[in-house]
Amino acid sequence: MLSFLKRRIFFLVMLCCFLALVPFPELENRIFDLKLVLRGPLDVPEDVLLLEFTRDDFEELKQITKQTKLPGSGIYHSWLDRYEKLQDLFFWNNVVYERILERVLKENPKFFLMTQLYPDSAIHLKENPRLQNHVRNPKIIWASQFDADQNFIKPAPELSAAENYGFINVAQDSDQIVRRAFLIYHNHASLPFRALLTQSTFPREVSLTDPFLINFRGPRNTVPSCRVLSLFRPMENPCPDLEDKYVLLWITNSGSTEGIANFQTPLGNMSRAEILANILITVKEKQFFHVVPIFVFFVFLVAHVYIFAFVVLQFN
Repeated sequence: MLSFLKRRIFFLVMLCCFLALVPFPELENRIFDLKLVLRGPLDVPEDVLLLEFTRDDFEELKQITKQTKLPGSGIYHSWLDRYEKLQDLFFWNNVVYERILERVLKENPKFFLMTQLYPDSAIHLKENPRLQNHVRNPKIIWASQFDADQNFIKPAPELSAAENYGFINVAQDSDQIVRRAFLIYHNHASLPFRALLTQSTFPREVSLTDPFLINFRGPRNTVPSCRVLSLFRPMENPCPDLEDKYVLLWITNSGSTEGIANFQTPLGNMSRAEILANILITVKEKQFFHVVPIFVFFVFLVAHVYIFAFVVLQFN
């Protein structure tokens, strides 16, 4: 009887050993979520800043520049009014962006990253050579995107004359939570990767094509931010010096950060721009989360089964 029990326990141990070799992504995800919660917030590097561009900012800047005529545009016709309404959907206005780009570039940021795709239908710069010159500045990185069918969409050709763009898609796990990111996907560079390509200390230990865990610095609003409008007039929360910073344009539909987060993370809801900023920081600071190797689960499970078997045999 004892010999039969030993054989059963042996086969049980072997079965558990084989099961331990199977990856458990859900278990890994739960362990990662728990690590982030228990660890608490981390300091955010001073060279990363979110520049919030609200609907209120956009409308006010349009009013400020309303009397400014585009070179060669003449009188606004009805077709132009309709075209401007289309541009408004994407927060785009030639004169407004001319002023924003001019103001930001004047402070010499490391890079100015756009976190929203501007399609060809909304961009028309032929009558504004000054803006044409600004949008092609190598310090500006425009947003590209994969659509629902995994087709790659570039920004408007007038913005992307060179390889000055990166995709802004964020990867969601099966439970719709964002934990991982790609630097390169289907041979296209992400927005954070494009900004870090020139960094002399780019971490070579990270895989460019495999997903990695995002080391979130904290919950929503952890990454410092200021309003675009504060660049043009005094406000309660003025923008700091932008020199040598990674500045991400964070477009929101209201004058408040409440209610605009649209992705779930282990630390709560976050906007796309905040997630992209956390990806940028993770890679730039080389602070990667390392997944627990499968063999650790294997050893733990085998030890657990053997201890359980030993207790059973001792009391039999």
